[in-house]
Amino acid sequence: MREYEIEYPLGVVIAVDSDISTIGLYNVANESRFIIDGEIIAGIQVGAFAIVKQGRIRIVSKIIAEKVVDQQNSTNSKEFDNRFHASTIQRIIKVKAQGVIVDGRFNVTTSNTPMVGNEIVSATPEDLSHIFSLGVGESESIPIGETLLEKIPIRIPINQFFASHIGIVGNTGSGKSNTLHKIFLELSRNKKHGKYAFSKSKFFVIDYNGEYTESNVFQGISDKHSYVIGIDERTAEDKKFYSKIPIPYHFLFSIDILKTIVNATESTQVPFLQRTLRLWIDIDEKHNSDFGKMQIGLLKSLLSRGASAFDLLQSWIDIAYDFISAKDILNQVMSVEKRNTGNLSFRDINGNVQFLNGNDLSDAEEQGLHISEITESLNDKFNSMNRDPLGRFLVLCRFQKVYYGLCGNNPEFISPLITRMQNKFGVLRSYLEIADSDQSAWNKYGNLNVISLSVAEYLAKQSIPILLSKFIYSYQKNRSNKQFTTHLIIDEAHNILSSPSRNNVNVWEDYRIKTFEEIVKEGRKFGFFLTISSQRPADISPTIMSQIHNYVIHRLVNDKDLEMMDKTMPTLDAYSKAKIPSLGKGEAVLTGTAFGMPSLIKIPLEIESRPNSDDIVLTDIWSN
Repeated sequence: MREYEIEYPLGVVIAVDSDISTIGLYNVANESRFIIDGEIIAGIQVGAFAIVKQGRIRIVSKIIAEKVVDQQNSTNSKEFDNRFHASTIQRIIKVKAQGVIVDGRFNVTTSNTPMVGNEIVSATPEDLSHIFSLGVGESESIPIGETLLEKIPIRIPINQFFASHIGIVGNTGSGKSNTLHKIFLELSRNKKHGKYAFSKSKFFVIDYNGEYTESNVFQGISDKHSYVIGIDERTAEDKKFYSKIPIPYHFLFSIDILKTIVNATESTQVPFLQRTLRLWIDIDEKHNSDFGKMQIGLLKSLLSRGASAFDLLQSWIDIAYDFISAKDILNQVMSVEKRNTGNLSFRDINGNVQFLNGNDLSDAEEQGLHISEITESLNDKFNSMNRDPLGRFLVLCRFQKVYYGLCGNNPEFISPLITRMQNKFGVLRSYLEIADSDQSAWNKYGNLNVISLSVAEYLAKQSIPILLSKFIYSYQKNRSNKQFTTHLIIDEAHNILSSPSRNNVNVWEDYRIKTFEEIVKEGRKFGFFLTISSQRPADISPTIMSQIHNYVIHRLVNDKDLEMMDKTMPTLDAYSKAKIPSLGKGEAVLTGTAFGMPSLIKIPLEIESRPNSDDIVLTDIWSN
């Protein structure tokens, strides 16, 4: 059927006040839906769209209010019985002009306003397609659902929507997980662009609750493009599985990343980290050959200092005992004692006391203390940890703390740092795979990567998302070929994007928030796009929220969440905002730069392919 072939006037403009027009409806329009020549025509109701015809121009208007005028019960009636009469009432509506459709193209503009005498018609499916998809055809868009009032299918324009930052918000049980999943599943199903989207771009899903790891979640995407990255052992068997998350070596061992991971203080701990990192790089470039010699040099210096360095000596011995495998070779060093003279002594292999005179060790003293054996054992152990760079760096930092004290500094300032490093590194070593280069780390990821954190430790949930996000953003930013894009999707985003507490701002929180603020501010021009889903948008940084371009808003009832939406979304109108607290499951407000105007939509539930986020039905559980 040709566009606009069947259209019947439903009313006429009787008054105009700025962009608000008053329209008197004909009797034929007094139904929510009616059939004309076999076509179902949407009636006129508040919240729906209507078209004011002005020659070839179709002025898109939103119905904002209605009332009735009863001609019988008017002030001029001789008999006023205070009752409405169906045959004598007339519906009066008010509409607000939103833009115009000219030659199949919708534009938000005030260049054309209704005039008295213009007739109004229902918005057709073609009109709504122009409004919501900006005139983009089926091959350049994806289906999302249907309008809540008109029951007209709605499509999302691919370019304007996916080349933007996206926000999906809603209370628990409102349908946001289904929406997040459906958006990217429908992209993969697009006949023209779907297979190329998941071969020329990479998609990373940070999944805090393990909702996207089942085998049928993204069934529209070929298994060869689908990867679930470790952490959650409930990985589907038919997907490629990495037990650890690839991160490049030089990226991890940079001062910005290290000081952030261990929350180092700028005044004392960061300088210590910087010096140790320079030493680490020097050792690494020399293929570890100096490690044992370096630590033995420290041991000799401690022994030559006598009783004044005895406590530091004990610290050195404790580290060596934890580190090397052949612990018996430390027996003579462990027997060192303080003497009243201020010097030290040790017992040789025969139990005889040998005195150290405070000078450099003699050959006999080195032999008695097994110096050469300890040196060799230190090197052997250090070299054997070649696949555990975090563990090796931690050992170096522990020895450097002793050296720090030997240089006259208070090593206790470093003790909290070492404790945090032991905790953080112990967790990260279980979850990270340290790759040789950016490219080798990048190549280990597929085109769709689900990073499930549902059973991860708390420290991993805190650290992994920021490390991964920073790496993939830096890689996308620095790559020379801009024909590929990266899409980061964060479910339950308030876990990582929350505003820092005013009373507890630390290095980690500061770095975290600055990283994501840079991503939302600068990412688009580098081909990096962020999608966030959250049940508590008020907890997310306002700076981040203000940079989101397109929103799908499910039911929200918290006043703070609604206030955040109002402040950060210039495209959200008063009518749509008022509807947010009363939206049903799967119902949402669609708004943003990719759409002509806000709209109420119903997003269907995927049956065969959907995230593991269904509500618990107690009556099913508690039945026989």
